[in-house]
Amino acid sequence: MTIEAGALLLELAAEHLLPALVTEAAGYALRHALRSGVPIAPQPPRPPARPRVVALAAPAGVVAILSDLPGRVRLAVPGLRGDPARAAAALAAVGAEPGVLAARASALTGTLLIRYDPARVAVGRLCALAGRAA
Repeated sequence: MTIEAGALLLELAAEHLLPALVTEAAGYALRHALRSGVPIAPQPPRPPARPRVVALAAPAGVVAILSDLPGRVRLAVPGLRGDPARAAAALAAVGAEPGVLAARASALTGTLLIRYDPARVAVGRLCALAGRAA
């Protein structure tokens, strides 16, 4: 065997055989440790979960912005929760505004989700429309 052939053989072994052997050996060691009851290194502690914000505190009768992204806003509208007629009225008022692409009202949560064109309508205008309708 020449030196070049030996080098080629070592290169192939290092490229293909060694990673497979290391993976197989690690898997064997892990399975053996799990079967024998050897403690495995504990995972680092997880940070506590952040509390979920359900609603923002706003004065009574004031429309609150829950989330605002360009072209999409979610509003908490007082009087909408539990009142499907008011939800429909607010939806009709907001949906008729030029620049509003789509809107959904939920009497269950008391919110309006509005997709709009920021170049044509402002969030303040949408809040005013939703507040007047509700």
